[in-house]
Amino acid sequence: MNVVSKQDLRTHADAIAGRGYTVMPAVLSPAQVKNAKVALKKIFAREKAIGSEENWANPQYQISLCLPAKDKLFRDLCFVPEILELARMILGQDCVVTSMNGFTTKPRGLKQPLHCDFPGERQLITSILLVMCLDDFTSENGCTRVVPDSQRKYGLEKNFEHLESEAVELEAPSGSLIVYDGDLIHGAGLNQTNDLRLALHLVYSRSWVRPQWDFALSMRKGQRDRLTDAERAMFGIDLHPYILDSYSARPFDLSKPGRLGYYIKRVRSKFFSGL
Repeated sequence: MNVVSKQDLRTHADAIAGRGYTVMPAVLSPAQVKNAKVALKKIFAREKAIGSEENWANPQYQISLCLPAKDKLFRDLCFVPEILELARMILGQDCVVTSMNGFTTKPRGLKQPLHCDFPGERQLITSILLVMCLDDFTSENGCTRVVPDSQRKYGLEKNFEHLESEAVELEAPSGSLIVYDGDLIHGAGLNQTNDLRLALHLVYSRSWVRPQWDFALSMRKGQRDRLTDAERAMFGIDLHPYILDSYSARPFDLSKPGRLGYYIKRVRSKFFSGL
Protein backbone atom coordinates (compact mmCIF):
# COMPACT_ATOMS: atom_id res chain seq x y z
CA MET A 1 0.00 0.00 0.00
CA ASN A 2 1.47 3.33 -1.11
CA VAL A 3 1.44 6.54 0.91
CA VAL A 4 0.08 9.14 -1.52
CA SER A 5 1.43 12.62 -0.87
CA LYS A 6 -0.64 15.77 -1.24
CA GLN A 7 1.43 16.72 -4.29
CA ASP A 8 0.77 13.31 -5.84
CA LEU A 9 -2.96 13.77 -5.20
CA ARG A 10 -2.81 17.18 -6.89
CA THR A 11 -1.11 15.57 -9.90
CA HIS A 12 -3.90 12.99 -10.11
CA ALA A 13 -6.55 15.69 -9.73
CA ASP A 14 -4.94 17.69 -12.55
CA ALA A 15 -4.93 14.60 -14.79
CA ILE A 16 -8.65 14.11 -14.20
CA ALA A 17 -9.30 17.78 -14.95
CA GLY A 18 -7.20 17.50 -18.11
CA ARG A 19 -7.46 14.22 -20.01
CA GLY A 20 -10.33 13.01 -17.82
CA TYR A 21 -8.76 10.11 -15.91
CA THR A 22 -5.86 8.82 -13.83
CA VAL A 23 -4.57 5.52 -12.41
CA MET A 24 -3.41 5.38 -8.78
CA PRO A 25 -1.43 2.21 -7.93
CA ALA A 26 -1.50 0.37 -4.59
CA VAL A 27 -3.99 2.60 -2.76
CA LEU A 28 -5.83 -0.32 -1.12
CA SER A 29 -3.94 -2.70 1.18
CA PRO A 30 -3.91 -6.46 0.48
CA ALA A 31 -6.15 -6.94 3.55
CA GLN A 32 -8.68 -4.39 2.28
CA VAL A 33 -8.73 -6.10 -1.12
CA LYS A 34 -9.10 -9.58 0.37
CA ASN A 35 -11.89 -8.61 2.76
CA ALA A 36 -13.79 -6.71 0.06
CA LYS A 37 -13.61 -9.70 -2.31
CA VAL A 38 -14.94 -12.09 0.34
CA ALA A 39 -17.82 -9.75 1.24
CA LEU A 40 -18.70 -9.03 -2.38
CA LYS A 41 -18.75 -12.69 -3.40
CA LYS A 42 -21.12 -13.46 -0.51
CA ILE A 43 -23.47 -10.69 -1.64
CA PHE A 44 -23.34 -11.86 -5.26
CA ALA A 45 -24.30 -15.37 -4.14
CA ARG A 46 -27.14 -14.07 -1.96
CA GLU A 47 -28.53 -11.92 -4.76
CA LYS A 48 -28.21 -14.46 -7.55
CA ALA A 49 -31.96 -14.89 -8.08
CA ILE A 50 -32.93 -11.22 -8.02
CA GLY A 51 -29.83 -10.32 -10.03
CA SER A 52 -31.10 -12.37 -12.95
CA GLU A 53 -34.65 -11.07 -12.53
CA GLU A 54 -33.61 -7.40 -12.48
CA ASN A 55 -30.84 -7.80 -15.12
CA TRP A 56 -28.12 -7.10 -12.56
CA ALA A 57 -26.62 -10.39 -13.75
CA ASN A 58 -26.38 -10.77 -17.52
CA PRO A 59 -23.89 -12.03 -20.16
CA GLN A 60 -21.82 -8.84 -19.78
CA TYR A 61 -21.52 -8.44 -16.02
CA GLN A 62 -22.92 -8.99 -12.55
CA ILE A 63 -23.58 -6.00 -10.34
CA SER A 64 -24.62 -5.49 -6.73
CA LEU A 65 -26.06 -2.08 -5.89
CA CYS A 66 -25.94 0.13 -2.79
CA LEU A 67 -23.11 -1.69 -1.00
CA PRO A 68 -22.84 0.77 1.93
CA ALA A 69 -26.28 -0.42 3.07
CA LYS A 70 -25.11 -4.05 3.04
CA ASP A 71 -21.82 -4.13 4.95
CA LYS A 72 -19.88 -1.68 7.13
CA LEU A 73 -16.73 -2.72 5.30
CA PHE A 74 -17.94 -0.86 2.21
CA ARG A 75 -18.89 2.23 4.18
CA ASP A 76 -15.37 2.30 5.63
CA LEU A 77 -13.80 2.19 2.15
CA CYS A 78 -15.54 5.48 1.35
CA PHE A 79 -13.39 7.10 4.06
CA VAL A 80 -9.93 5.89 2.96
CA PRO A 81 -7.95 9.13 3.54
CA GLU A 82 -6.25 9.33 0.12
CA ILE A 83 -9.51 8.61 -1.68
CA LEU A 84 -11.55 11.11 0.28
CA GLU A 85 -8.93 13.85 -0.01
CA LEU A 86 -8.81 13.45 -3.80
CA ALA A 87 -12.60 13.63 -4.01
CA ARG A 88 -12.65 16.79 -1.89
CA MET A 89 -9.89 18.40 -3.97
CA ILE A 90 -12.05 18.03 -7.06
CA LEU A 91 -15.62 18.31 -5.74
CA GLY A 92 -15.34 20.36 -2.56
CA GLN A 93 -15.18 19.59 1.14
CA ASP A 94 -18.92 18.78 1.30
CA CYS A 95 -18.89 16.17 -1.49
CA VAL A 96 -20.96 13.04 -0.92
CA VAL A 97 -21.05 9.43 -1.99
CA THR A 98 -23.76 9.09 -4.61
CA SER A 99 -23.39 5.34 -5.22
CA MET A 100 -21.16 2.37 -4.51
CA ASN A 101 -21.65 -0.87 -6.41
CA GLY A 102 -19.89 -4.17 -6.87
CA PHE A 103 -19.11 -5.03 -10.49
CA THR A 104 -17.60 -8.02 -12.24
CA THR A 105 -17.05 -8.82 -15.88
CA LYS A 106 -18.31 -12.30 -16.73
CA PRO A 107 -15.86 -14.98 -17.98
CA ARG A 108 -16.10 -15.32 -21.75
CA GLY A 109 -18.83 -12.69 -21.66
CA LEU A 110 -19.55 -9.60 -23.76
CA LYS A 111 -17.82 -6.26 -24.07
CA GLN A 112 -19.69 -3.40 -22.40
CA PRO A 113 -20.58 -0.65 -24.89
CA LEU A 114 -18.88 2.70 -24.44
CA HIS A 115 -21.12 5.02 -22.44
CA CYS A 116 -21.22 8.10 -20.21
CA ASP A 117 -22.52 7.91 -16.63
CA PHE A 118 -23.30 11.62 -16.19
CA PRO A 119 -23.94 13.18 -19.61
CA GLY A 120 -24.52 16.88 -19.98
CA GLU A 121 -23.39 20.22 -21.31
CA ARG A 122 -21.60 21.80 -18.37
CA GLN A 123 -18.04 22.95 -17.77
CA LEU A 124 -17.79 21.85 -14.14
CA ILE A 125 -16.83 18.40 -12.91
CA THR A 126 -19.88 17.34 -10.90
CA SER A 127 -18.96 13.70 -10.18
CA ILE A 128 -15.97 11.38 -10.24
CA LEU A 129 -16.03 7.59 -10.45
CA LEU A 130 -13.41 5.44 -8.75
CA VAL A 131 -12.91 1.86 -9.89
CA MET A 132 -11.34 -0.10 -7.03
CA CYS A 133 -9.46 -2.99 -8.63
CA LEU A 134 -9.99 -6.10 -6.49
CA ASP A 135 -8.28 -8.22 -9.15
CA ASP A 136 -5.51 -7.33 -11.57
CA PHE A 137 -7.05 -5.39 -14.46
CA THR A 138 -5.65 -6.70 -17.75
CA SER A 139 -6.53 -6.55 -21.40
CA GLU A 140 -7.38 -10.24 -21.22
CA ASN A 141 -9.92 -10.00 -18.38
CA GLY A 142 -11.78 -6.91 -19.56
CA CYS A 143 -10.05 -3.96 -17.94
CA THR A 144 -11.69 -0.55 -18.06
CA ARG A 145 -11.25 1.31 -21.33
CA VAL A 146 -11.69 5.07 -21.70
CA VAL A 147 -11.74 7.67 -24.45
CA PRO A 148 -9.25 10.37 -23.35
CA ASP A 149 -10.45 13.98 -23.42
CA SER A 150 -14.03 12.92 -24.18
CA GLN A 151 -15.62 14.55 -21.13
CA ARG A 152 -18.27 17.25 -21.71
CA LYS A 153 -18.06 17.06 -25.51
CA TYR A 154 -21.07 14.98 -26.50
CA GLY A 155 -24.01 16.44 -24.58
CA LEU A 156 -26.80 13.89 -24.15
CA GLU A 157 -25.60 11.64 -26.98
CA LYS A 158 -25.86 7.93 -26.12
CA ASN A 159 -24.21 6.07 -29.00
CA PHE A 160 -20.41 6.13 -28.87
CA GLU A 161 -19.58 3.20 -31.12
CA HIS A 162 -17.75 5.59 -33.45
CA LEU A 163 -15.22 6.30 -30.65
CA GLU A 164 -14.07 2.69 -30.22
CA SER A 165 -10.89 3.33 -32.22
CA GLU A 166 -9.93 6.08 -29.75
CA ALA A 167 -10.48 4.03 -26.59
CA VAL A 168 -7.44 3.03 -24.50
CA GLU A 169 -7.26 0.14 -22.06
CA LEU A 170 -6.26 0.91 -18.46
CA GLU A 171 -4.37 -2.05 -17.05
CA ALA A 172 -3.73 -1.89 -13.31
CA PRO A 173 -2.69 -4.29 -10.53
CA SER A 174 -5.02 -5.33 -7.72
CA GLY A 175 -5.36 -2.60 -5.09
CA SER A 176 -5.13 0.21 -7.65
CA LEU A 177 -7.72 2.89 -8.34
CA ILE A 178 -8.85 3.99 -11.77
CA VAL A 179 -10.44 7.41 -11.34
CA TYR A 180 -12.24 9.40 -14.01
CA ASP A 181 -14.55 12.32 -14.58
CA GLY A 182 -18.19 11.21 -14.50
CA ASP A 183 -18.60 12.70 -17.98
CA LEU A 184 -15.79 10.61 -19.52
CA ILE A 185 -16.75 8.06 -22.17
CA HIS A 186 -15.77 4.60 -20.91
CA GLY A 187 -16.74 0.93 -20.70
CA ALA A 188 -15.59 -2.44 -19.44
CA GLY A 189 -13.65 -4.58 -21.87
CA LEU A 190 -14.19 -8.16 -22.99
CA ASN A 191 -13.25 -10.77 -20.38
CA GLN A 192 -11.51 -13.49 -22.40
CA THR A 193 -10.49 -15.52 -19.33
CA ASN A 194 -12.31 -18.20 -17.35
CA ASP A 195 -12.39 -16.11 -14.16
CA LEU A 196 -14.46 -13.24 -12.80
CA ARG A 197 -12.82 -9.81 -12.74
CA LEU A 198 -13.99 -8.12 -9.52
CA ALA A 199 -14.17 -4.40 -8.78
CA LEU A 200 -15.97 -1.81 -6.70
CA HIS A 201 -17.41 1.29 -8.35
CA LEU A 202 -17.51 4.27 -5.99
CA VAL A 203 -18.99 7.60 -7.11
CA TYR A 204 -18.56 10.93 -5.34
CA SER A 205 -20.59 13.97 -6.38
CA ARG A 206 -20.99 17.57 -5.39
CA SER A 207 -23.52 17.84 -2.58
CA TRP A 208 -26.11 19.58 -4.75
CA VAL A 209 -26.24 16.86 -7.42
CA ARG A 210 -29.06 14.33 -7.23
CA PRO A 211 -27.47 11.01 -6.18
CA GLN A 212 -27.64 7.80 -8.17
CA TRP A 213 -28.92 6.01 -5.08
CA ASP A 214 -31.08 7.15 -2.18
CA PHE A 215 -29.19 5.85 0.86
CA ALA A 216 -31.71 7.27 3.33
CA LEU A 217 -34.47 5.20 1.75
CA SER A 218 -32.23 2.18 1.24
CA MET A 219 -31.18 1.76 4.86
CA ARG A 220 -33.44 0.49 7.57
CA LYS A 221 -34.22 3.01 10.33
CA GLY A 222 -32.16 1.17 12.93
CA GLN A 223 -29.23 1.11 10.54
CA ARG A 224 -29.54 4.84 9.81
CA ASP A 225 -29.71 5.59 13.54
CA ARG A 226 -26.37 3.83 14.11
CA LEU A 227 -24.51 5.87 11.51
CA THR A 228 -21.92 8.34 12.73
CA ASP A 229 -22.31 12.04 11.95
CA ALA A 230 -19.57 11.69 9.32
CA GLU A 231 -21.40 8.77 7.68
CA ARG A 232 -24.74 10.62 7.70
CA ALA A 233 -23.08 13.53 5.94
CA MET A 234 -21.15 11.34 3.48
CA PHE A 235 -24.23 9.35 2.41
CA GLY A 236 -26.49 12.40 2.22
CA ILE A 237 -28.93 11.20 4.89
CA ASP A 238 -29.92 14.73 5.95
CA LEU A 239 -29.10 16.53 2.71
CA HIS A 240 -31.00 19.48 1.32
CA PRO A 241 -32.92 19.18 -2.01
CA TYR A 242 -30.76 18.74 -5.09
CA ILE A 243 -30.60 21.36 -7.81
CA LEU A 244 -29.06 19.28 -10.63
CA ASP A 245 -30.55 16.02 -11.88
CA SER A 246 -27.58 13.85 -12.83
CA TYR A 247 -29.74 11.73 -15.13
CA SER A 248 -31.11 14.47 -17.38
CA ALA A 249 -28.38 17.10 -16.80
CA ARG A 250 -31.21 19.54 -16.08
CA PRO A 251 -32.41 21.19 -12.86
CA PHE A 252 -34.19 18.61 -10.72
CA ASP A 253 -38.00 18.83 -10.86
CA LEU A 254 -38.99 18.37 -7.21
CA SER A 255 -42.63 17.80 -8.22
CA LYS A 256 -41.80 14.45 -9.84
CA PRO A 257 -41.07 11.27 -7.87
CA GLY A 258 -37.48 10.09 -8.02
CA ARG A 259 -36.95 7.23 -10.44
CA LEU A 260 -34.66 5.42 -8.04
CA GLY A 261 -36.93 6.08 -5.09
CA TYR A 262 -39.71 4.20 -6.85
CA TYR A 263 -37.30 1.53 -7.99
CA ILE A 264 -36.06 0.85 -4.46
CA LYS A 265 -39.59 0.55 -3.11
CA ARG A 266 -40.51 -1.89 -5.86
CA VAL A 267 -37.70 -4.36 -5.19
CA ARG A 268 -36.93 -3.57 -1.56
CA SER A 269 -38.43 -6.70 0.00
CA LYS A 270 -36.21 -8.90 -2.19
CA PHE A 271 -33.19 -6.66 -2.54
CA PHE A 272 -32.71 -6.18 1.21
CA SER A 273 -33.60 -9.68 2.33
CA GLY A 274 -31.07 -10.94 4.84
CA LEU A 275 -29.78 -7.48 5.81
